[in-house]
Amino acid sequence: MKKLTISLTLLIAPLLLGSLGTVNAATANTDEATTQVPAKTWTEKTTDQTIHTKGLLGMPVYDKNGVIQERQSVDADTDYHVTSIRTNNRTGQMFYQFGDNQYIISDDVVGETPDLNTSYGELVVHTIDNANIPLYDGNLNEVSNEKLAGDSLWYTNKQIDNMDNGVTYYLVSTDRYVSSEDIDQVSGIQQ
Repeated sequence: MKKLTISLTLLIAPLLLGSLGTVNAATANTDEATTQVPAKTWTEKTTDQTIHTKGLLGMPVYDKNGVIQERQSVDADTDYHVTSIRTNNRTGQMFYQFGDNQYIISDDVVGETPDLNTSYGELVVHTIDNANIPLYDGNLNEVSNEKLAGDSLWYTNKQIDNMDNGVTYYLVSTDRYVSSEDIDQVSGIQQ
């Protein structure tokens, strides 16, 4: 009797285990079919280009996950060499990498890189005799509600030459420039 019981157990056990294995396999297949793979959050593309930041002070630096890095900011009105572009697939925001885990958000970048040459030197400029001399921001866009006095002298220590049209813009206040088209005299400062 003992031999018969052991033999029946050996015969029945594989049948039970096999059917359990089949049930588990069927369950596993069902689970795989209903499980969704999470969408990829970031897409990264290698690039070799130059971008130009807006003329705003205090633009933040971001890390590769789009988190603002405290006490770091991007220089205003400056060209940066970019090595990759990261896009957040959920928000659509684009980040340009310019350093080791340092990114600029696309909102802080000028659409096209202007063909500009920035130079520094202490000068005095004299505006033409006109009552409403237009002022320009760091992106060289006219500021509609601000004007500069005509027939006046202004100290400048920064100039931006627009190589496309030959116009020079002279810094006369914080993020405010006057165009060479409205200047009739430029003088160096004697030391």
